[in-house]
Amino acid sequence: MSIRFVHTADLQIGMTATGSGTMASALRAARIQSLARILSLARERNADFIIIAGDLFEGNDVSRELVRRTASVLQSSSVPVYIIAGNHDHAGPESVYRSNEFNPGSHVEVLLEHSPYVLESLDLTLYPSSCLESRSEHSPLSCIRKEGATGFHVAVAHGSWTGGPRLQANDYPLSTEELEGLGMDYVALGHWHSTFPDPDDEPTSVFYYSGTPEPTGFGERDSGNVLLVELDQGSRKVEKIPVARYKFLDLDVKVNDETSVGYLARTLEALESPDTTLVRIRLRGVASLSVQEAIYEMIETEESRFALVRIDDSAMLVSPGETDFAQFAPGGIASVTFRLLEQCDGIDPRLRSRALDLAYRFFKA
Repeated sequence: MSIRFVHTADLQIGMTATGSGTMASALRAARIQSLARILSLARERNADFIIIAGDLFEGNDVSRELVRRTASVLQSSSVPVYIIAGNHDHAGPESVYRSNEFNPGSHVEVLLEHSPYVLESLDLTLYPSSCLESRSEHSPLSCIRKEGATGFHVAVAHGSWTGGPRLQANDYPLSTEELEGLGMDYVALGHWHSTFPDPDDEPTSVFYYSGTPEPTGFGERDSGNVLLVELDQGSRKVEKIPVARYKFLDLDVKVNDETSVGYLARTLEALESPDTTLVRIRLRGVASLSVQEAIYEMIETEESRFALVRIDDSAMLVSPGETDFAQFAPGGIASVTFRLLEQCDGIDPRLRSRALDLAYRFFKA
């Protein structure tokens, strides 16, 4: 006998998407739409059930209307769904899952209790570990003890693997030793927004983070996926499936001369699906004022094709060249200002660069 299920987590429905400008509303809508896509995928791939390993909601204070809409989407599922509470939508007294508005149907089970849940028809035991509060120094695995009544055993938890970077002590830590000691056929984790590890690279890992199915912002290494898991007696297959509508993309561009403008233009032109791509262009290096202006003008003509374009020029310095000075009358106030700023000693290079940029924009206006 074999079983197949979809592992997802961190849908963060109700996320405000601050900093996304006019895209905020579309990004919020995409999160609940991602749930509908996952339900369809589970049906198409003949999954026996779906696991949501925490943070279906951004928090327990999301609007009641959004809770009802989410429950309505879940009601349409033809596949059973098993949910645990994450640190955002934790299982405390005010949990969204305890509200009257969350009525997803009898085929959806929210496993708030730390006790094994047996699926007799599949010969499988689920070991859920819902978060009881937003932060904790205790491992979410401490309540899990394997029982021998069924053929398959799957643990579901929400927390941070201690082998990763930037771990906070109160971020529901879980260690490799704990994960290996569970003796599970699969450990479904939530909390990290990127898929980790990649099942193609590490097919024998004892645990997996599915990551969020819809990216939440820039800097996520590998978000926008779900995992399709197939268990058979003595074997396991984990497949990463992209499901995201939107993509957040970082472009790092070293700026020096006019060739940088052409390089960035060609890079933007080559990107696929710009209407659903949010781009952060990170500029670095040293450029003349005229080159910087040309880059900004080029980006302005291109950005209408993209869902969002954001510029981060904090790592770029401007240094006036002779062509910059030639635009202004010799000895005039503009030229004198540039020369004085350029020759100032003892000033932070970034402050001088910012002052030159502002002065250039002022005199060009």
